[in-house]
Amino acid sequence: MFNVYKDQLFNQRGSLTQGVRDLLCTARSKFTNYSDGLTVYANMRGESPIITLTFTYNFNNYQQRIEEEQLDMNFIR
Repeated sequence: MFNVYKDQLFNQRGSLTQGVRDLLCTARSKFTNYSDGLTVYANMRGESPIITLTFTYNFNNYQQRIEEEQLDMNFIR
């Protein structure tokens, strides 16, 4: 999958990403599974492209909190 579009929103706390997978419908998968007295052959192919739209929002900035805690620990020493 590759991202077609990505944008930062709400002061870098949110992001909107659009992705596309198997745009030309060329996905193929073949496998054979052997078990006791049973053999399974499978041949699968993609039927359509997959388009996704993802919204992500960070409620808290953990990186900033970690840096502040490290500064406090260094100050105590």
